[in-house]
This record gives sequence, structure tokens and C-alpha cells, in this order.
Amino acid sequence: KPIPFMRLFSTRLLWGIIIGTFCYNYFVYFCMTWLPAYFAESRGLTLKASGAYTGFSFGGMAVTAMVAGFVADRMIVRGADPVRTRKMFTVAGLLVASTVVIGAFAESNQVALAFSIISLSGLGLATANYWALTQTLMPGAAIGRIAGVQNMASNLSGIVAPLFTGWMLQATGSYSAPIFAVGGVLLVGVLAYVLMVHARYAPQA
Repeated sequence: KPIPFMRLFSTRLLWGIIIGTFCYNYFVYFCMTWLPAYFAESRGLTLKASGAYTGFSFGGMAVTAMVAGFVADRMIVRGADPVRTRKMFTVAGLLVASTVVIGAFAESNQVALAFSIISLSGLGLATANYWALTQTLMPGAAIGRIAGVQNMASNLSGIVAPLFTGWMLQATGSYSAPIFAVGGVLLVGVLAYVLMVHARYAPQA
């Protein structure tokens, strides 16, 4: 049975999904648009090396996503609760991603670059699972519209992250503030999933 669109927006679950999706993708778009410049301008890498580190970071994320998706599926097949399992991987991914802030403190280029790779690779724990979590929690009759809303939140972060990062960089003259903002956004995503994304908040068909 179809669920009225406005009733979906009245649920805490949907808003948790929107916030969590925005926060996840804020970091992704920051890395896509500003990570190479950070490597080059703040850490003194050549453009070629900067591109290589960025590509390696996204490669790590892709591998982690595949492994995490497989492991979560196997755990569920063996009897683990699907919602709890997907949420555990999603929250873990956002928490590992927030370690990018450690790199902003580091004077060593090697430490900063290592945490840039670790953080984006770690986000892969959430990549497959946060989408599957939405489909697990939402009624089937609403999943198409929910996917559209989730994509909207994802694309909105693609507008906000590059612009806000550029504004902070211009205002402070440093990448520290934009990276701290990324860490803060990721922690907001953790809170959204922990406090708002629960089966008891799902709309009933």
C-alpha cells in the first residue's frame, strides 16, 4: 500500500537517513574536489603525486566497500540482525573516516597522508551498508521515493562541500578549518544513525 509522501517526511527515520547520507557524501565530495589541492598546497606534493594519493585513497575505499558488504551479508545469512549489522558497519565507516582530522594535526607529511588514505578507505565500511540499511528499514512501497530523497541528499552535499570548503579556505588561509569541518560533519552523521535510524521509527504501510 502506497504511503503518502508527506508522511514519510514526518518520520524521524527518514530525516536520520537524509542527514546521514549528506554527511557521508560531504566527505566524499571534499575528497573528490579538494583532496588533491590539499596534498599539493599544504603538503608540497607534485600534481602527479597528489593525483596518485587521491586515486589510491578512492581505490582503498572501493576495496573496503566490497569486503564490508560481503562480510555484512555473510553475518546476516548466519543469523545476525540485518538492521543492527548494517548500522554497525555504517557507523564504523563514519567514525574511521573522521580520523582525517588527525592528519590535520600532524606535522609529518607521511602521517597526514597516511590518515587521508585510512580515513577514505575506512569510509568504505559504510558504502554498501548505508544504502542497504535504508532498504531494510523502509517499506517496499516507498523505497523508490526514498531512494530519490537519499540521492537528493547526496547531491546536495556535492554542492555544499566544495563551496563551504573554498569559503573556509579563503577565510582562514589554511586547510585545517575545512578538515575539522569534515570531521564535525562525519560525527553528526554518526549521531544521526545512532539516534534516529531505528526500525521503531519506520513508517507503516
